[in-house]
Amino acid sequence: MQALGSKESILKQQKMPMNMRKGINAAAAAREAKRRREAKENNVILEHDTAKKRRKRDRGRDGEVNGPSVGRMRGAELRISDRDVRSIEGSRDVFGRKGGKGRRR
Repeated sequence: MQALGSKESILKQQKMPMNMRKGINAAAAAREAKRRREAKENNVILEHDTAKKRRKRDRGRDGEVNGPSVGRMRGAELRISDRDVRSIEGSRDVFGRKGGKGRRR
């Protein structure tokens, strides 16, 4: 329809005051709830409610392009685990000397 010159839907526009958008969403939810309630009262079987799926937060390491290669960022501080510290410093040998990342050739 937009190709024929009609305006875009008000629901698809990019910028809108948040309260107006919340009001539109609340009104749509209220209409849907009313439709389901009336259908239930009249013993009409409706389609299943398509509940919004919540996104799972990725609790693993940050996958940022320019982020640090060790640790993880919490707020503005870099938190480094003991395992990361050991991998940076290297392990110690039997005599207490520091180990490196291995012999480079």
